[in-house]
Amino acid sequence: MLEVGAHYRQDTIQLITAERALTERAAEALLASSPFVRCFPCLAIQLRVTERTVRDAAQIMVWRDDFGVERRPCYDCNRIERVLIGQKK
Repeated sequence: MLEVGAHYRQDTIQLITAERALTERAAEALLASSPFVRCFPCLAIQLRVTERTVRDAAQIMVWRDDFGVERRPCYDCNRIERVLIGQKK
């Protein structure tokens, strides 16, 4: 039983580390392309991850108050979608 618990903790640590890395990659990509913005599907393509993964990272970035969400035209596909916008602090 102890080994299972240790394995579970290790998996959890790896998952948190991977999410943190993706959140940082997404933030860097958004800031590098500013003032141009990308919708979640196009940002997912750029980062080579799923849209769901990008949306999960976006929730963290909005929760931390680093980014906000607005409806704007996407730089890549030109659809008016929800996009992440850097917050002015």
